[in-house]
Amino acid sequence: MSFLRELNRTSKLDEAEDLSELPYDVYNELENHIRNGAKDMDKQVKNALALVKEAYKVENVELPHPAMKKAWEQFTQLITYSAEKLLKYRGQDGDWRISAYQFRESFEAQKTYAITIKRGDNIEQGKINATSKESLIEYLTGELTDGELTPVITEEGNQVRIGFRRMNVRQNMVVTLTEI
Repeated sequence: MSFLRELNRTSKLDEAEDLSELPYDVYNELENHIRNGAKDMDKQVKNALALVKEAYKVENVELPHPAMKKAWEQFTQLITYSAEKLLKYRGQDGDWRISAYQFRESFEAQKTYAITIKRGDNIEQGKINATSKESLIEYLTGELTDGELTPVITEEGNQVRIGFRRMNVRQNMVVTLTEI
């Protein structure tokens, strides 16, 4: 009797595993949707994963989870397929790549500044990135003042010096910014 129960349980597990794998025709339809989505230049695609998820949604297929071994393997293969098709049809610097122009643009737009904050005898130094000198000055004055301090800003070449006053009395805190 226990032999029959074990055999029945084993066969149910095998059936469950087989059910997790997508049939060939469904998998083929997902690939077609991914390929067509990659070719459609009017369509905004965030990345390869978003295109795969959209294909699953359009084909009304449930997204797999890692416990569904075969379906998960197919899902990861489709992500790779999606990345390949997006690369082929939209190029390496296409709008589908997070690290393409968006990353490069935001990185190139920022400038690096050496910052020195002197409070009495305590001196702190470091580097900070900002899109502009003005935005950095605004940020620092907002963070370092308690509402009662008035910043006094002096610019000389590529260096900015920010002193602080409280009721026209100079405070013992100075911030120096130097563009690197």
